[in-house]
Amino acid sequence: MKSEVKILLYPEEHKSKNGVFFENLMRSVFKTQGYEIQQNINFTGLEIDLLAKHIDRNETLLIECKAKEKPKSTELKNFAFNVSDKEADFGYFVYTEELDHQAAGLKEEWEKKEKYKNLTFFGPDKIIKSLINSGKIKDIDFFEIENNETLYKKILAYTYFGIFYIIIPFKGTKTTVFYLLDAETGIQLKDIKKIANENYSKTLTLETALKSEIHEINKLQYLYKDKSDSSKTVPIYKKFSCDYPLELNEWVGRKQEIENISLKKFNTIFITGIGGQGKSALASYYIQKIVESDNYWEFWDWRDLKEEGNRLHTKIISIIERITNGDIKPSQIKDENIDNLLELFFQQIQDRKIVFVFDNIDNYIDLEEFTLTEGLSKFYNFINKRPHKCKFIFTCRPFVMIADLNVYQIRLQGLTEEETIELFHQFQLSIKTEELNGLAVEVYRLTSGHPHWIKLFIGQAFSGKENLINFINTIKDKTNFKEDNLAAIFSQNILDAIWNTLNNDQKFLLRSLSELVKAETANNIGQIINSEINFNHFNKSLRRLKRLNLIVTKTLEKEQEQLELHPLVKEYILQKYPLQNERSKFITFFVNFYNNKICVLRERLSWKMLLSEFEQWTSKVELEINKYDFKSALITLQEVEEPLLTAGYLTEYIRVAEKLFNSVDWKIAIAEEFSYFHEQIKSYISTLTEIGNFVVANDNIVKYSGAIQGKGANYLNYCEINCYHYWFIGTYENAIKWGERIIDLKKDNSLNAISNSLALAWRDSKITENIDKALIYFLEGNDLKAILDEPVKIDRNGPFYGNIGRCLWFKGDYENALNCYKKSLYMLNQQNVSNTVMNKGYAHLWIGEALLKLNRENEATLFLIRSLYLWEKISPPKANIVKSKLLNVNSEMN
Repeated sequence: MKSEVKILLYPEEHKSKNGVFFENLMRSVFKTQGYEIQQNINFTGLEIDLLAKHIDRNETLLIECKAKEKPKSTELKNFAFNVSDKEADFGYFVYTEELDHQAAGLKEEWEKKEKYKNLTFFGPDKIIKSLINSGKIKDIDFFEIENNETLYKKILAYTYFGIFYIIIPFKGTKTTVFYLLDAETGIQLKDIKKIANENYSKTLTLETALKSEIHEINKLQYLYKDKSDSSKTVPIYKKFSCDYPLELNEWVGRKQEIENISLKKFNTIFITGIGGQGKSALASYYIQKIVESDNYWEFWDWRDLKEEGNRLHTKIISIIERITNGDIKPSQIKDENIDNLLELFFQQIQDRKIVFVFDNIDNYIDLEEFTLTEGLSKFYNFINKRPHKCKFIFTCRPFVMIADLNVYQIRLQGLTEEETIELFHQFQLSIKTEELNGLAVEVYRLTSGHPHWIKLFIGQAFSGKENLINFINTIKDKTNFKEDNLAAIFSQNILDAIWNTLNNDQKFLLRSLSELVKAETANNIGQIINSEINFNHFNKSLRRLKRLNLIVTKTLEKEQEQLELHPLVKEYILQKYPLQNERSKFITFFVNFYNNKICVLRERLSWKMLLSEFEQWTSKVELEINKYDFKSALITLQEVEEPLLTAGYLTEYIRVAEKLFNSVDWKIAIAEEFSYFHEQIKSYISTLTEIGNFVVANDNIVKYSGAIQGKGANYLNYCEINCYHYWFIGTYENAIKWGERIIDLKKDNSLNAISNSLALAWRDSKITENIDKALIYFLEGNDLKAILDEPVKIDRNGPFYGNIGRCLWFKGDYENALNCYKKSLYMLNQQNVSNTVMNKGYAHLWIGEALLKLNRENEATLFLIRSLYLWEKISPPKANIVKSKLLNVNSEMN
């Protein structure tokens, strides 16, 4: 969500009031910082300079406020000079809208330097927060918008006729409406046609006054949200986004394909074809040009699997979070297998009409059988067998062997000769029509109508007709473009020829972009490589590479565009420069960039963060792996592992951990004592076990066994990995064997030598002798009678009482088990942790079961119903188990 502050001053005839008006705004802002405004040094239009004194400390503050679009770097430099010249202790640079890219880069650079520690940059978010803290305005994070909208921008309009919030949402990728609230009360205004301020105009309405100064809402329609009908609304802070589709500029052909995709009878679409034929572009065109103008569809959702495995689980979890507007959080469903997640997913979509795009699913295709594999095969079966009104679009290179009636499969071929000519004309090249047509035909014959190759030729035409002719001649004698060796032809001929025409800056930018692990904004990329290419040269190179059609642009309307290389271009560059020492410098740029982002996020690193925030860490891990800096990768992964897993993104963790452990030499890592290697091996294998990937988990256990030596600490880690693995899959005898081996090796029978996994295996074995040992462990040295008699202690957690209760249950002591279950539930109700809902479901189930054993049927039913309610939203299979118990209550009492 973007934030801006707009200041609307008094009309020209009353401009003498503006200095005091502006000063009062700053007074409200800096009151919360402990400063009192002393002197108005300078006021011109939408800029003001003030001196302030701290209320308690002997400190002078210089404030410069720029209430205008994109303050420039020269203004930051003047500000720094003025702070020094005025001999102020501190300086605050206040800006109400985003800085221009050079100023933003300079700000980021200064914030790292000790020299500028006395300077603070105060943007729109901080202004709004300060005014909220001062009591001047209300916080409106609770404001509700329509269910099919996502929040785009919040504008605080500080005007001479009042203070207002303007909320602009997306509908799909478009902005069509805005909301207006009184910022001082937080209440939406029903009538915006009323007079803004009768003291200054008898005819100027609120709507006219705002639209005359805030041009962004000029063409938007005002929408009043009637709170009496809140059935279709959700809080704006519960809005979740998806991946970006491609930006579409020039487009020709594919009319029949679009027509067939649009048919409602096809609920599953597979778009296949060789790289560069426009699979993602066709899907992007359909959702942006067709879906958004068709009122039948509620909205669309785009997920890019990037031709990699271990992404589908995370994507499904994120979609569930989005379509439920955050009511179901990833942390609540993290332990569900893919079948249970899909059950939940289809329960949530029901009669909703949503178009889902899964781009680049190549890693889920069997390349011998050309069938879907793993979780995607299960996903397709759900799509095909469950009733729903959604459409699912998948893109990949290989053809998929599926022939169901509701499936439409497209194998994209090249454009026609006529379409190629039309595409040439869409780029508005400075070549005469007749000549351009002839060149287009020649390019068509060379490329067989391959869209991306055609665009590469068109890119050459921007430098003139002769340049295009020379390029055609360069390529013409080198290839026949048969489809049996496309990758080699593409790399060795077309891109080689283009590469030789680029200058050093353009090559440097392409090599930098080839190391991206996720798309980034142009502004970020410019800042990242600013030490090598200044912004002026960067922008020139970027424009040139875009015109050459080497860079893919992804964007949502009015959001900053995101850039990455076309996959074929990236493959070419990485094949051209495969050596680690050739890539290291470029990878380091991005590692440093993510380091800076992580520094900002680190203080609030927790399971409550968004996936996009966790990706700052996982992207850094990937880059460090690509750089062969495995020690740093392990340190980064160790830092983010616990909150990432707790948040529910298990397969995102597995995805990067798998890359790491497939790349690093295990024996070298052990011999050279790489920090956190053993901890991460344990986490990686345990997480594989938890998601049900038992074969790969076992393969890694065997590999770890072969990498370690002796019976020291590493072997104990190996034993613990086995103990947890076998406990999780329910082979308790093996789990106990491995857990007790640790005790034998340590020659220590104290509680400290017993692992939690071993205690759980003892407990769940249901063997009395083992249960007694588990109970001693879970009591943590306390007396059982004292625990049963004591009131709940806040220094104990829910699992403490729950584990004791479970031991008593298996021993047949239902009364005391119930005692512990109730205490466990009480503690769970006091906690705010990631898996509270799931655990509460278990607690209510166990209490219900205990009450049934004690013949307290009515009470048991209430607790079982509560368990059903908790699990119905997040785990339909578990909810079905509870339903069965409710149906069989009478038989369970006997």
